[in-house]
Amino acid sequence: MTADLSLSAALDLVDIPAVRAAVILVVGLVLVSVLARFVQRRVARRGSAHWALVSRKLVAYAGAATVFVAAARTLGLDLTALAATAGVATVAVGFAAQTSLSNLIAGLFLLVDRPFEIGDSINIDGNMGVVRGITLMSTLVRTFDGILIRWPNEVVLKSTILNYSSLPARRVEIRVGVAYGTDLPRARRVIREAISDLEIVLVEPTVDVITRGFLDSAVELEVRAWVAQGDFVQGRTAVVEAVHRSLADAGIEIPFPHRTIRLADGAKPRTIDVPATNPSSEVNRVPEGVQQAQKT
Repeated sequence: MTADLSLSAALDLVDIPAVRAAVILVVGLVLVSVLARFVQRRVARRGSAHWALVSRKLVAYAGAATVFVAAARTLGLDLTALAATAGVATVAVGFAAQTSLSNLIAGLFLLVDRPFEIGDSINIDGNMGVVRGITLMSTLVRTFDGILIRWPNEVVLKSTILNYSSLPARRVEIRVGVAYGTDLPRARRVIREAISDLEIVLVEPTVDVITRGFLDSAVELEVRAWVAQGDFVQGRTAVVEAVHRSLADAGIEIPFPHRTIRLADGAKPRTIDVPATNPSSEVNRVPEGVQQAQKT
């Protein structure tokens, strides 16, 4: 008898519109959340993480809107009048939250336009890092030194974005100076052969070595080699080491500046090798009482 009364009371309670609306909201939002995650996993298996995220958001927002409409109808609300009221309220809120709305619209453009995806290495305003997340309000990027940057989507949309991951290959460019007496065609050939033998360097496009111009103490060469996008750091290291090793084995000098100074007391000049070229370096500072005479 007690069980029948409890069941009857529960059924009577469910007949109350407010309770039915609350049940629809709770159960509906939970089901929408589960469905959105399911769709994200399925899309991620067949496509990219970017489209998986977009699919999840579309399902979540569309489902949430459907649940709220169903709950409003259960309460007997006039959706036409509610839409008109919401329109006026939206205009008022729009003036008060222009920045948030701008970020929201920019987030939609970023999700659809896809200038980058989750996991891409990008550069925004000189800050390089890996994209960790794209929301409707902001973009999260983890820099290579472990700092998490949150950019408002409006700022990202207006910025120049360099995407290092969008193409399958990247070019490594290394500049090196050789002495003025060097046989330049031979130096280029030695470098080209050494770089071409590296397994990490792509066969196509081919390795190229050009003569750029004249420096104070050297003729500058530029090495251009292509590596897979994911091997850029290792490829750059391998190219630098191969250039240094090949020139050393061929007896080709990589010059560094020499500076001649005169002592203030009139002593004979002496030459000092300066391995660093940074004027602020301790190595390059002329001691007190010493006057610089010339640079060769």
